[in-house]
Amino acid sequence: MCARGILVHAIAPAVIGTELLQQMEKSTVDLLVSKIPMGRVGRPEEVAALVAWLASDDCSFTTGAVHDLSGGPGHVLGLAGPWRGAEPEPPSRNDRGQSGGMIERLWFGALARARIYRRLILRERPLSQPFPDLSVHTPVSVSLLAAGEIDAYMTFRPDQSIDEVRSRLDEGQQCFAVWQDRRIVHAAWAVTGRARIEYLSTEITPAPDEAYWHDVFTAPAFRGRGVAGVRMVEMMRCFRDRGYRRMLGAILPENRSSLRLDDKAGWARPIGLIGYVGLGPWRHVFCRIERGASPPGRAGLEP
Repeated sequence: MCARGILVHAIAPAVIGTELLQQMEKSTVDLLVSKIPMGRVGRPEEVAALVAWLASDDCSFTTGAVHDLSGGPGHVLGLAGPWRGAEPEPPSRNDRGQSGGMIERLWFGALARARIYRRLILRERPLSQPFPDLSVHTPVSVSLLAAGEIDAYMTFRPDQSIDEVRSRLDEGQQCFAVWQDRRIVHAAWAVTGRARIEYLSTEITPAPDEAYWHDVFTAPAFRGRGVAGVRMVEMMRCFRDRGYRRMLGAILPENRSSLRLDDKAGWARPIGLIGYVGLGPWRHVFCRIERGASPPGRAGLEP
């Protein structure tokens, strides 16, 4: 590209003082600023000045570079830059990961709350592969929620509407509930038709041989005790025995516990990213599928 006079640049800004920051809580902004060596947010005109120079004739011998606008070297918003300056040595990889991960979660959380940018990782689990052997020390049982058990579910999920639960069951959605001592301690829903992703205010339509799971919740006292893994295996076994080819899920990238659980259950690599970019009434929904992956809605072909 250089031989044809095409220059390529990337700009890596940190926190810039735009209208977005005005929608964020002051405590969140203060925490973001505390991670910036210069102790302040960037100004839009500073970004504009860099862009103007990169697009000008004066920038004639620079290409293939990532131009830092982070307010200082470091790990800001998950972007690792070269370590230079007065520090005798850079922080450890673990320290950078923890700091960058926290800032990244705050940043994307603020974008999500402002409804400017939201995204979920699409993952698949082919049901033809062997299932892992997951067990828990606490005796539990897994079963499909019946209409007569809605009261028990509402005790477990008082934040939900009973009309919504009944509507889901009437639509044919299935709720896989984990029971312990006659109470529900974990549950997840599965859809085999058109599935609505409430977090993104959009829908996906799985193929006839695909099932999509959503709305996973574990009672606080049972988190980290393996009940979600037991439910996941039973759910996959149920759909496999009914002839389904794969299961699909959409997970928030910052939800590390769910991603770890998926890995234990043998979920394949992510197949893409689904989300939206919005500003006021305008919204653009995107679904980016990785090369070689099968998007939702594409049924398996018989050999």
